[in-house]
Amino acid sequence: MKLLNVLVLILLTAILATSSYAGSSCDPCTKEVVLLDQQSKKLLNIGLNSMRWLLGSSPDDYLLHASLVEGNQLGAIEALEKNGYARLELVDKLPGGTRDTFLRIIPTAKGQDIINTLTK
Repeated sequence: MKLLNVLVLILLTAILATSSYAGSSCDPCTKEVVLLDQQSKKLLNIGLNSMRWLLGSSPDDYLLHASLVEGNQLGAIEALEKNGYARLELVDKLPGGTRDTFLRIIPTAKGQDIINTLTK
């Protein structure tokens, strides 16, 4: 739980830093985001891109696998599973019958705790 509190503090700091730089040069903003990403990796073993996928995940969402590969996003998503924040499931057909390869990101209890903490 202490780790989640630290994560919330880091994300709030980033939001405040980003909003304070709104309308100005993006160089300081970029440096803050890089630092935030490094802290996320240090504390949670996942970067902000992985966190983005976790926060947007739902067992009811089916992501087109080819698009994720093309967008070079699989590494960030696989980091969630590697660190116990989500379970990944490949499916070859949507519930409505559409056939293709889809990926589901299903948050684990550990991942859901992060989601709940950040979306309160």
